[in-house]
This record gives sequence, C-alpha cells and structure tokens, in this order.
Amino acid sequence: MEIIDGKDYLPQVKKMIEDSALNLNQDAAFQHFESELKDVEKKYLPPYGDLIVAVDEDEFQGMAAFIKVSNERCEIKRMYVRREARGQHLGDTLLTELLKKAKEAGFTEVILNTPLSVTAAVNLYKKHGFEVYEGEDVKPKPNTFYMIKDL
Repeated sequence: MEIIDGKDYLPQVKKMIEDSALNLNQDAAFQHFESELKDVEKKYLPPYGDLIVAVDEDEFQGMAAFIKVSNERCEIKRMYVRREARGQHLGDTLLTELLKKAKEAGFTEVILNTPLSVTAAVNLYKKHGFEVYEGEDVKPKPNTFYMIKDL
C-alpha cells in the first residue's frame, strides 16, 4: 500500500467521495458532497487544502483531505477507506500522514466532525489525541461528534 498525493487522481477521488456518501447514515446535504464534487480542485488542493490517497496495485483504497479554516486551523474532510481495505490499519496510516502534511503546511490545530454511528472512526481519532470539541463556532448537527487536536 502506498500513500501518495491525490492531485493527479481527481477522477478517482471524486469516485471515493461518492462512495463515502453512500456509506454514511447521515443527510448528505449536511456534508456538502455535491458542491465538493463540482470543484474538488478548489476545495482540496493547495492553497485551500490538501489531499492524499492510498493505492494498492493501481487500486484506490482510501483517501483523506483537509481544508483551510484559518491560518492556524484546518479541518479534516473525507477520511475514507473502502470496505474491502478495512481492517488493515489504513485509516491509521492515512490519518498519520494527513496530520504530518497539516503540520508541514503551518497549521497548529485541526478539527473534524464524524457521525456517532462510525465508532471505528471515533476510536481512531481518539487514539491520535483528538478530543470532543464543543466550541462556540460549532453548529451542532444531531448524532455528530466534533473533535479537535493541537498539532
């Protein structure tokens, strides 16, 4: 398995975003999937964000991205591992690499939100030092965890 920059694989990234939308038991409008698919470059490529993908023998197995929220803060988006690739610690690897990229980009804080129903993701984020976040800037959605971590 290789973790690589996603900028040259935008059609595959769009497909993984669509797949991840189908796997969520949550209102897709809340996650803004449609607007992201229209302009992945502007959403997830520098200077607006960054994107990595996991590839195994030319098969795309997962992705992770972040977007710039402020000069200090970014938000993890579209952390996704295909069902067939789960159980191999790929989420752990993707998150580790994404956090490195965020730190290298100069961010000091990272936030995210994830459905409560995705317990594996919640546990992964906690393992990496994320804590539940209830800041004033959060607009709570039902059944969603908001998390934060200093880099």
